[in-house]
Amino acid sequence: MPAKNFGSREEIVGKRWNREKETRRDVRSLTAGTRHQRFRSFLSFRFFLAASAGEGLAIISLCNLVTIITGLSMSAVSTNGRIRGGGLYYLISRSLGPEFGGAIGLMFTLALSIATAMHIVGFANGLEDLLREKFQTKIIDGAVNDTRIIGCGSLVVLLVIVLVGMEWVNRAQWFFLIGLLVSQVTFIVGTIMGPKSDDEIAKGFIGYDWEVFKTNWVSKYTKFDGQDQSFFTIYAVFFPAVTGIVAGANMSGDLKDPSHAIPVGTLAAIATTFASYLLYSAMLGAVAVRDASGIISELNSDASNILESKAFQCADRQCSYGLLNSFQVPRSSSSCVTDGIPSDTTLSCRHRLEVEMLRHG
Repeated sequence: MPAKNFGSREEIVGKRWNREKETRRDVRSLTAGTRHQRFRSFLSFRFFLAASAGEGLAIISLCNLVTIITGLSMSAVSTNGRIRGGGLYYLISRSLGPEFGGAIGLMFTLALSIATAMHIVGFANGLEDLLREKFQTKIIDGAVNDTRIIGCGSLVVLLVIVLVGMEWVNRAQWFFLIGLLVSQVTFIVGTIMGPKSDDEIAKGFIGYDWEVFKTNWVSKYTKFDGQDQSFFTIYAVFFPAVTGIVAGANMSGDLKDPSHAIPVGTLAAIATTFASYLLYSAMLGAVAVRDASGIISELNSDASNILESKAFQCADRQCSYGLLNSFQVPRSSSSCVTDGIPSDTTLSCRHRLEVEMLRHG
């Protein structure tokens, strides 16, 4: 029987090198996708977390502990045999059976659809505010109709990217991740530069100050929509910011070696985003106060501690600025968690988002 020809040594080494190169590329793509999912959520919730609970670092650590355990379990399943296309459904069906995999896969698809709508509304709100406040520009009315136009346009762009194919979806992921990383760099640079005017100080942006950090370190749970907040309500609102770890696993059908790329990429993304969460929360708590009136005349430059200024005394009045007021989507999400009825969650979210858009319009 003639011996099989496996090729020359150079050909074998070349094939192995190409396979390792593709595997490294898969790991980078998977890490980028997972990182993008987690960063995207956290950038919306960081103000809410830093302002509502002094134990923000403990909440971040506890939430990430859950995702680390989940990531390790997912890594164990993905390394135990051959992984094919299907992502989360395939992993669950291999462990618990196709019945559980199909049910969870269906719920996951519906959840992603709702999450897409929430993210588009958040993006449209932010862009509409930016156009109105920074550039004095409007599309129609500078309010809810502009938000609808921006949201519909964003949805069409996303639809085109998806219809083009998964290859372009993966490429677009890098573009979106770069945008998130640029926003984080500007956040860090902004905290270092500090406030540029008394108007920014009156609105709660003090710059790095030890007294501000000590004040925000202490817990101060506040009310939202008449509901008292606690450690567990803040935890429930923030927890979605650490999800998204299955974003990379859902790419299993496009990975050359998913058994290697999924555990390495997922755990690397969890580690880097966890460290970033802790750092950004600490930085935010050191540069901004919880409540501020925004009235420049209430600043007292002669006081030994600027926090003693009337602009930051909001115990007996409603203030419009500061960490507690620098968000929109988290306020809506907090209300949804407080309602607590799963069957009413989507309706409650939509209703409250409409109220928020009308209020800020």
